[in-house]
This record gives sequence, C-alpha cells and structure tokens, in this order.
Amino acid sequence: MQPGPERTRLREAGGPVSSHPNPLVVQYLYVHGHDEAFFYPTARGAASAAEVAVRYLECALVQAASLRLRDVDCDLALATNIGDASRLGHTGAELMARIESLGVAIVPTEYRHRPGDDSATYVSSRYVLDAISTAAEGQPAERRLLLTDLDCVWVGAERLFAAVPPAPEVGCIHFDYPPDWDVVGFGEVGRTPRGIGELAQSLGGSGELPPWVGGELLAGTPSALVSLVAACDELDRLLAARGEVLPTEEQILTLAGALGKVRFQSLARAAWRVHTG
Repeated sequence: MQPGPERTRLREAGGPVSSHPNPLVVQYLYVHGHDEAFFYPTARGAASAAEVAVRYLECALVQAASLRLRDVDCDLALATNIGDASRLGHTGAELMARIESLGVAIVPTEYRHRPGDDSATYVSSRYVLDAISTAAEGQPAERRLLLTDLDCVWVGAERLFAAVPPAPEVGCIHFDYPPDWDVVGFGEVGRTPRGIGELAQSLGGSGELPPWVGGELLAGTPSALVSLVAACDELDRLLAARGEVLPTEEQILTLAGALGKVRFQSLARAAWRVHTG
C-alpha cells in the first residue's frame, strides 16, 4: 500500500506532519563524507562511505516494507543528511527512490551531536539525538514517535505502538550486560556498565549498576523525547567541563537514566533484539 499525500507529507521546514496523530516510525541514517574516518564492525566489511550507506539503505527499505506489507496504520520517516542520492551511485539512488515510494518522508537532518572525542568507532551512533530533534518538531503533543535502528523488521507493530509510554517516560530496550563488559569495544574506564554507575555516583547518583539502555529503540511523545535530548546535552556539557566524554548514545542514555534525568521504561514485552553475529 502506498499512502497518499494526506497520510505522509513534509513540512516546509523539512519535518514530517500528518493530518492525524498516527504513530510515526523514524529511521535515521548519517552518510559520511569521503574524508571522514569511521568504523562499524557489523557493516560486513563495507569500506567506503557509499558502500556503508547502501548497506544500511537496504535495511531501511526492508524495515519500511515490513510495515507496509501488513498495512500498518502509521507514518514513516527517514532522517538523513543525504541530499543528492546520486552520489551514492546507481544502487543507492534506486534504494532511496524505492524507500520514498513506500511513503517514507525524507527529513533533512544535520549531525550536531557528534561524539566529543575523535574515535571513529560507531561515530554516527549519536545521530539519533538529531533525528529526534528534527522528527519531533511541530508534532502533535499526543503523537507516539518511535526511533529505530535501520536493521529492524516489524512483526506485531500494533503491540509495540500500544506499549509506548506517556510523557515523561521514554520506552527503550534494556540489556543485562555483565558489570565489566566492554559493551562497544572502547575498553576505557567509565564506559562499562559498572563504569557508568561509578560515573553516575560521582555526579550525585546512587552508584548502583544502572540498567543499560540500548540505542535500537527509543519511543515516546515529542515532549518526552525532546527532554531526553536536552538531558543528554546537559550531561555532555557537564562531562566536558571535567574533561570526560561518552562517545556513544548508549553510554550517555544509560548515564541519563542512572541519574534520573530520563525516566526509561522497558519495552521488552513487545520488542526484542536478535543477535545475528
């Protein structure tokens, strides 16, 4: 099914709106510049920025198709810095065209929340914070927004939509990593679950081992998600003043939850992460 213009359209400022507050599923993809260093261990060996973009555009297309296949009553958006899809080659341009043919609104989004260090590993992980900012702008207060990783498929969308919590809570997926697990491969003090707990304690928190907030799914009302971004910004400024950096979205989100700056609710009853290796 392809929605008509009354179901999904773009605001003049670049964000999606709808004539009624259907849930809005927002995917996000940052495409690197040719001279920008990056490393994604799960990208199956793609070497160039265009190859990585094509790999993830394939995922975005599959996710959108999994919703349209079931005629799910929702709107779709892709927050991205892709301006001219032709720079991704013939395959990339065709993928973008097919994604748009499914009624996915393309939301131009700059990358303003880059990590504060020069690490190339998962360098675009914080792009979700910018996707929230652009997607939430101008949305009805009661609308449910769901920010998802690109490599997701939908089986029971209505169940997850119904589980999205009201403001001020934000739905997510929690993970029970071992306390000293090097979650994203940085191997530095303060970036394991135990380290985040200790960091939180130094900032006035309890020091208990915090629930680890995965970046695969963030769901809530526009106000709750915008408040989440503001909390992350506040913590980034505080950490920068101490000469510290948390480079990934999972780390800063987990710290925000540990300090009570964001109230997270587990959506594990309706959403799962499958390890594919």
